[in-house]
Amino acid sequence: MASLPLLAACAGSVSLATPAEKAFYDANGYVHLKGVFSESDVNSLAGWVNDVSLLPADDSRWMHHYEQTAAGGRLARTENFVSYHPQLGGMLMAGRVPELVASILGEEVFLYKEKINYKYPGGAGYAAHQDAPAYKQINSHLTALVAVEPATVENGCLEFAAARHKEGLIGLTADGILSAEAESSLAFTPCEMQPGDVVVFSSYVPHRSRPNLSGSRRTLLYLTYNARSEGYLRDEYYRHKRATMKAGQLSLIKHFQGVALELPNASCTGAAPELAAHRVLTELREMFAVHGATMYDPVVTQLEHALQSAALAERSNGSDALVAASLLHDVGHLLLDEHMGNDGFLETDKEHELAGADYLAARFPAAVAEAVRLHVPAKRYLCQARDGYWEALSPASKRSLEVQGGTFTQQDATAFIAQPHAETAAELRIFDDLGKVAGASTPSLEHFLSGAVSRVLLAAQGSE
Repeated sequence: MASLPLLAACAGSVSLATPAEKAFYDANGYVHLKGVFSESDVNSLAGWVNDVSLLPADDSRWMHHYEQTAAGGRLARTENFVSYHPQLGGMLMAGRVPELVASILGEEVFLYKEKINYKYPGGAGYAAHQDAPAYKQINSHLTALVAVEPATVENGCLEFAAARHKEGLIGLTADGILSAEAESSLAFTPCEMQPGDVVVFSSYVPHRSRPNLSGSRRTLLYLTYNARSEGYLRDEYYRHKRATMKAGQLSLIKHFQGVALELPNASCTGAAPELAAHRVLTELREMFAVHGATMYDPVVTQLEHALQSAALAERSNGSDALVAASLLHDVGHLLLDEHMGNDGFLETDKEHELAGADYLAARFPAAVAEAVRLHVPAKRYLCQARDGYWEALSPASKRSLEVQGGTFTQQDATAFIAQPHAETAAELRIFDDLGKVAGASTPSLEHFLSGAVSRVLLAAQGSE
């Protein structure tokens, strides 16, 4: 599972709504709280959500729900997971989110139900509805919506009909949703969110969401709490839901506008990319855990060098493939156990770029693997093609250049840059050269693994 830094912070931190935020909620039925979770918190959340998404289908414990998209079956939702993920369980049962909800409700709360809605590209929307008809056991309840990934109009963010939450059920149909007439009478406002934002909303405020028309997933945590005075009813909710929900539904009300699938099978292969990506990400986490703290050079560790290189690629607005290649360009050093103190590679070239590229080629598209394969000859190319490049190299890099064959001739440089992915390799090489600064601030490893690296893996596997 992902790293644990958020657990203690969330369990011990009190996050309360201000009087102005509570007043906005009281007037409108929802309130958007920006930046409740830090970037580091969000990275941990993203890792934990990824853990949950990769749990095998097991409806006797957690509940995965799938939907049909143009790209095949995809995971649409997971429920009832807090008992099977202690980090998320600790955060959602007694951490920052219930404290925030309690400050808006005006009394302490229990977690009533929890779900993750993933909404992959092509994922369906949800018809206008109120949540209350699905909650048979309670009367006083609020939902906290936590953004793990950006929620935009294009990818199907929630839309709320403000100030209509005190009217009871509005235009309720036999399906438990708003009638077309009732929906047309309401003014819905999109609520776009950034990772780390929280929206707390009443179970009576009308809301809806559109399909995901973007190329990126939109993952949100939906966490419903009830007043503690009503008792702990979560187990009863899931017992009732398992007993009464019909096949082909995601919920006790019929607001889902897509095609629900019961289990991943031959016609629903959407779970396979996530499982394959999970295996690769686990390998990489373990590799950096074992070798990342070894010294790359006298200044930075292997992990620090990888993170600095990837951060430079990201700041340059590089593609996900370039960011992933920059993070993983020296994975061959980790595979070959090459590092300061075991630095024979400075005397005899073990061709770490080939070892790394071969490893990556079995797991990543050519845009990543071939850029890594070419990043060493890219140094030889840049020494010929760019004035002042050789002079700026570190002493260790100049030493390794000699055992790698030295500067290209003009003819060799022309032939090199004409190869597929050579220009990407040359970009990567620049980040490689610059990513050797003591104490430089970078995002975490999980930021890149759960971000660019995951997106590259899923895009490649989903296209196979």
